[in-house]
Amino acid sequence: MTVVIVGAGLAGITAAVRLTDAGLKVLLFERSRHLGGRAGSAPDPTSGRELDFGQHVYLYCCERYRLLLRRLGTESLAPLHRPMRIRVIDAHRDALPGKGATLYSTSLPTGLHLVPAFLRYSHLSVRERMETARILLRLLHRDRTAGELETLTFGDWLRGQGASETSLRSFWNVVTVAALNAAVDDVSAAWGFMLFQTGLLANRRAAEVGVPQVPLSRLVAPAEKIIADGGGKLLLQSPVAQVEVERGRAKGVRLADGTRVPADAVVVATAHRQLPGLLPHEHAGHPFFSEVLQLPVRPIIDVHMGFAAPVTSPEFSFAVFLNSPVQWVFAHEGGRRLAVSISNPVDFRRAKRDEIAGAVTAEVQRLFRCGRPEWIAVRRHASATFDVGPGKARFRRPQKTPIARLYVAGDWTDTGWPATMEGAVRSGELAADAVLQDLR
Repeated sequence: MTVVIVGAGLAGITAAVRLTDAGLKVLLFERSRHLGGRAGSAPDPTSGRELDFGQHVYLYCCERYRLLLRRLGTESLAPLHRPMRIRVIDAHRDALPGKGATLYSTSLPTGLHLVPAFLRYSHLSVRERMETARILLRLLHRDRTAGELETLTFGDWLRGQGASETSLRSFWNVVTVAALNAAVDDVSAAWGFMLFQTGLLANRRAAEVGVPQVPLSRLVAPAEKIIADGGGKLLLQSPVAQVEVERGRAKGVRLADGTRVPADAVVVATAHRQLPGLLPHEHAGHPFFSEVLQLPVRPIIDVHMGFAAPVTSPEFSFAVFLNSPVQWVFAHEGGRRLAVSISNPVDFRRAKRDEIAGAVTAEVQRLFRCGRPEWIAVRRHASATFDVGPGKARFRRPQKTPIARLYVAGDWTDTGWPATMEGAVRSGELAADAVLQDLR
């Protein structure tokens, strides 16, 4: 049996590998030249390097993503920083990138393992640290599936627990902006609970950070051989124009060049805004498909810059900056290349690329006391993640669709995870399992 998959991002690759391992022939079509989708990489003409579309990291709690890398044989290329240590630096107060507070895990029992770090978190007063520790312990045991949490913002819930505005800015937002691309007032309480319960409090290793050491597309490149060894094929620069449907069942796809490709099942693993346009008109208007367009998206900006000599200390890997136009800064190539990731980029929403480059360059020079970079590449992602605000979850969809033998995958589908690499991988697994259930 043959399954066509549209889109070679993490969701499509995961589904392809899973179906291939189950003995099905997979034809994976990707419109671009690159694997990985938003979690991919491509040659940059300015630097001559292969650069990620955006700096991506994962956490130890992202178990399905780790298993995918293990299956592909690339897990060692994205090592975890163990034990968990995340440096948080106030750009206005801390003199050097080596200063600041550190979030770290201890050997205390689960739920208490982060308390010592919070009690030493110098960006908050002693009273605010105690308050934050109490809220975290309270949050650990709350049911995140309670219906009212989906209609309440996380910020409002935190304020109701006594969180100060300073703690919202200097701690809670640090986590939600990095993981959910939104401040606490733009995140539903349900997602805030999920993030902290799963990503920080689940166990002592949950928040260990994994940083890829190679361009992202190379992490998933072995999928091509796995698919080929199973009798299938990965086809880049092969855009699909439409899913072909006959008598309520997906029968294959039509490529942009007019080629028809029959299939026993079709998985559409694209961004949600592309889904209705891939369907025949009489099906695109079905609420299952049309209403996904109401799921809002949020931008992220990434800035890569290269220097003639290292600008960071040898032990510097990454850090979070408060009160700064830069948020997360990652050191690569021994400190000769920096990747700056700016989630929820309110300050740059209307800025031009050269304005972003200038502001980020000036701030990096100030923070790291270095000269101008030899090159700089700005990458804007208008639709980097979906919105996790109150009431938005209803626009996500299960993997099975109203059209028989047609399935959807992507981090935007209903996986129980936000827009992350882990969410994308889980969606691919769920879609593949639905295919196998129906075809067997």
